Amino acid sequence: MADALARLTAALVDRYRIERELGQGGMATVYLAEDLKHKRKVALKVLRPELAAVLGAERFVQEITTTAALQHPHILPLFDSGTADGFLYYVMPFIDGETLRARLDRETQLGVDEAVRIAREVLDALQYAHEHGIVHRDVKPENILLHGGHAMVADFGIALAVSAAAGGRMTETGLSLGTPHYMSPEQATAEKEITARSDVYSLGSVLYEMLAGQPPHLGGSAQQIIMKIVTEVPRPVTELRKATPPNVAAALATALEKLPADRFETAKAFAEALGNSTFLPAHTSVARSYVASTGWRRALLPIVAIAAGGAGFMIATALRAGDTAPGPSARFIVTAAPALALLPNPSNSDLAISPDGHLVAYVVAPSLAIYVRAVDSLAGRILPGTEGAASLVFSPDGKWIAFGSHGILRKVPATGGSVIQLAQLGGTLGTSWGANDSIVMSTYVNLFSVPAEGGVAIPLMKVDSASVVSRRFPEVLPGGGIIYTGRAEDGSNRLAVFDRRTGTDRLLPQIGSYPRWSPTGHVIYNADNALWALPFDPRRLVATGAPVLVQQDVASKTSGASNFAIARDAGTLVYATAGTALTSTVWIDTLGNVSPMEGVAPGLYRDPRFSPDRSMLALISGAHLFTYDIRRATLSQITRDSVDNYSPVWMTDGKSIAFASTRGGARRLYLRRADGSGSDQELLKARAGLVDFRPMAITPDGSSLLVTRVPVDLKCWIGLVTLSSARDNDSANVVRNSLCNDMPALSPDGHWLAYNAGSVVMVERFPEGGMRQQLSGRAGQFPLWSRDGRIAYYQAGDSMMAVSIQAAGALSFGKPRLLFRADFMRNGSGRQNFDLGPAGRFGVVLNTAPGGNSGAGTSGLVPGTVVLVQDWTGELKRIMAKK
Repeated sequence: MADALARLTAALVDRYRIERELGQGGMATVYLAEDLKHKRKVALKVLRPELAAVLGAERFVQEITTTAALQHPHILPLFDSGTADGFLYYVMPFIDGETLRARLDRETQLGVDEAVRIAREVLDALQYAHEHGIVHRDVKPENILLHGGHAMVADFGIALAVSAAAGGRMTETGLSLGTPHYMSPEQATAEKEITARSDVYSLGSVLYEMLAGQPPHLGGSAQQIIMKIVTEVPRPVTELRKATPPNVAAALATALEKLPADRFETAKAFAEALGNSTFLPAHTSVARSYVASTGWRRALLPIVAIAAGGAGFMIATALRAGDTAPGPSARFIVTAAPALALLPNPSNSDLAISPDGHLVAYVVAPSLAIYVRAVDSLAGRILPGTEGAASLVFSPDGKWIAFGSHGILRKVPATGGSVIQLAQLGGTLGTSWGANDSIVMSTYVNLFSVPAEGGVAIPLMKVDSASVVSRRFPEVLPGGGIIYTGRAEDGSNRLAVFDRRTGTDRLLPQIGSYPRWSPTGHVIYNADNALWALPFDPRRLVATGAPVLVQQDVASKTSGASNFAIARDAGTLVYATAGTALTSTVWIDTLGNVSPMEGVAPGLYRDPRFSPDRSMLALISGAHLFTYDIRRATLSQITRDSVDNYSPVWMTDGKSIAFASTRGGARRLYLRRADGSGSDQELLKARAGLVDFRPMAITPDGSSLLVTRVPVDLKCWIGLVTLSSARDNDSANVVRNSLCNDMPALSPDGHWLAYNAGSVVMVERFPEGGMRQQLSGRAGQFPLWSRDGRIAYYQAGDSMMAVSIQAAGALSFGKPRLLFRADFMRNGSGRQNFDLGPAGRFGVVLNTAPGGNSGAGTSGLVPGTVVLVQDWTGELKRIMAKK
């Protein structure tokens, strides 16, 4: 590196004096230099040697001169270009400002007016260049400079010059043109013709990030990002930035269309739409998503369909995997009654099909019960006793459905009847019914086998693999081997296999999750809301070919679950599109009256927790920590990593929040300032053998965290972590017995601990224990204390209960009394979806549409669509035959 710089300095000694390096990018290293002839500071950009070797000097200089004539107030001009001792370089003015990237790294989001102004200035520059026949091809925050309050676009035409000079041989350089987050779909798929509409898309992605604080598509690798750009519709910007004006959101949606023909024809048209308060979205796919997010859900339909009766099949058009799904396979949308929508569980599967393809079963709102529908019938039925169901699977003969519910594996006749308990393990993360009439299930860390008639759950392996952190969503293969979702040490979801003959398991190289066996000889799995087919030998447990994309728009979940199933005998596929059950965050008073929480748009919220002074609310949306300022009615994102963060707990000073995270593939506790400043501070890592480890409460003196530890057998217990020592061990157990003890809540004076003990709420002395009493009636969970400690609250089914407390010496309880009853409190997720806020009101996350006499509005439920594909295995064979 030093030798190269010395060579460069010597080669340019008569023209430029290099002062220092300013930075490095994908194509060039940038130096601050002095132009000796004109006595001015310049930015000297030197192409990377491997790129220069492929391009050649003469062709590069010839192509780059076409951009030198661009003269525009928002375009950084090209001063010079050339070759020196084998180096290819070009020279631009040195701007003493900052890039938009630096600004976003510092502030995350910009004001709406400023973001729109910057975008329109860039669009003005793009329009000028396009009129001169030049497409930028690399619009990104790094190439937008902010100087004197205005935007200037840098590196104009450089990407075009590099591409043209390479003569179509860019792949030889090992580099890619364009930054993945801002690539247009046609760039991502290496289309030969890149038009001005590609720049429109890229600038749309930049504007999206200025408003939302993140690009339209995120992923753990460049490949994942590119696949999302090609296959996924971005979330409407209004979900992440409610203050975005309707015309700006509509213009942004149009700019981000997948097909160039559906975008604005020119940069000028995009700029005009941003400045036109009356602009409305066009009838295109991304625009439809915008329409749905702003409450106009009936204005546009996502597919063209013909309803066969009020609640029958709808024949869908064009539901194919892009251009790769040929053949006449028939596709249908399976619907339930209007009041029974598919309600995706955020961490589990909700969909199954019988082996003969005759019955489809899925979980519906609001009770989370199983709904079964015959494909030759216009009506279905709910199976009584299946409330809270997840991980559905049919028996090989199609007569039974096994499912998990409230920590118990159960089965029910597929046509309805008595529900039978099979085993109790605390939770199920995937089930598979094998041909030997046993059911394989996961409890996160290990796989278990349970007799289909019920009995003892037998662990299938010793959990001693250093490479596999967790095991979820198993599928029994022909021959008895098992393929499943394994979480690697780096936190990624990978396909993994367990060989029953050797008792060993191993990770496969494929990134993805939720593998299912297809009778065509393929493992079908989900990666980034799309299905892939992997040729696979089920006896040797090895892939025999490369995976192929076979179906897009299939619901994928952060846990690795997915909503699709294959009828092995009939060759039918059923899947749910990537719809989402949005939640709303509302206020509920002690009489059950509901009012909206202003400034919190419907989203994917959970774990609401109020600050000690009740002025702020922490909650999780998706996988990120947010805070809500009650006085200002504003929602702010605090964490931005791509892993799952959850279970926030406020510190006693109200300035920091502890939370659990899965980053690095292991459970850890972190601390983050509530104002979002600084970085995450790791508190401690969970010890080995725990499948979950989460903070739940802070002691009044702020010295210790009450935590819930969940071991492999899921018999959770409550422990204490002293923050000064930050060690996790068994020496500080607070509550541990044969029950699952969870959800600890300390009284304001710190002397009494309420917690879930199995299916009831108990209270005992803290920290010494003793004087243990049952607070709730026959059932109760999620205890809370009033600020003065005189009332304890808990949830019992669909009811919020209150108990008066007297704690003078001994503890005595009054009779539990009903505050209010509401169906939507049955969230079925095992999470506490409420907390006690200011003025005695509860802050509640609504997981389903409110019912009863609550008087609440809708919760923003956007259900997925259940699609049935007949002769899907025939279609799959045709797809694979072309590869």
